[in-house]
Amino acid sequence: MPVLDVSNPKVINFLLENYEKESRLRMKWIQLHAGNFAKAATFTREERNYTKEDITKTVIEAGMIATTRDHITAARHRTTAPIPDYLLAKVGATDKEVIGSMKPVAREVKDTLQESTFEYLKKRSKLKPEDKYNFTECSNWMYGWQLAESEIRMSGPAHGQVHHLLRNLRSRVGPQRDPDHYGAPDIGHTLFATM
Repeated sequence: MPVLDVSNPKVINFLLENYEKESRLRMKWIQLHAGNFAKAATFTREERNYTKEDITKTVIEAGMIATTRDHITAARHRTTAPIPDYLLAKVGATDKEVIGSMKPVAREVKDTLQESTFEYLKKRSKLKPEDKYNFTECSNWMYGWQLAESEIRMSGPAHGQVHHLLRNLRSRVGPQRDPDHYGAPDIGHTLFATM
């Protein structure tokens, strides 16, 4: 596409007409969808009124996923006898206390909100979801929920360069050199070398 000559009066008129047309189209679109803007700007999620039993249930469900992930831990606990339900039941506990989905914010974090919203959000983002919420709000938190309480600790990859180096150092014959067919690639002449 050739470059437009912006000093030509016809080109200037063409560009002005297109700018005005674009601004009219945008204004029309904004007027058509103004109701959607107001609807999207308000937070209309229904109140869930969670109880302690709901929070305990979600923690247990998240723990079940972690147990199947950590099959070594699951194998050890599979041999222990479960506690009967009648020993866990509390007699006379019929009134349910309503608990919010988020845990209360610490006082020092609330104080930073009065100073700066940016600092408040920065401090809140450093917390793990399990420190901010009573249970898993979304499904992608389930895998890492309460990972620090797992009996299997995180370790590095089992197939990376460090693993191969350590495996070779511990082996009977020690590390070996690369085979001869692992030589440097023969690049030859490139198009860029002739330019």
